[in-house]
Parts: sequence; structure tokens; C-alpha cells
Amino acid sequence: MKFKIDENLPVEISEMLIDADYNSKTVNDQKLQGSKDSAIIEICKSEQRVLITCRS
Repeated sequence: MKFKIDENLPVEISEMLIDADYNSKTVNDQKLQGSKDSAIIEICKSEQRVLITCRS
């Protein structure tokens, strides 16, 4: 399973997933900070990733 961790979460979440043998990237890894949610969702779809985010 592949994950993308949103910029509003600690990067350690991605590191924990990688340590557990999951494929994980952060929004920051891919220089997508500040991108609209709709753009990030489309990228996740194209990469077949599950977006993990926090709504406040």
C-alpha cells in the first residue's frame, strides 16, 4: 500500500510507515507545499496513494 502524508502532519508518520515496509512520501518530499487539496488528491489518484491528513 502507498501513502502520501499531508503537510499538516509530522514527517515522522511517513518515517514510521517506511520503517514498517510501506511506500510513503510526504507532500514536502514532492515540493507540493501550499498546493490546493484538489491538486494533491489528483496526484494521489495518479500515484495510487492513500492521502493521510488532519482536519482542524
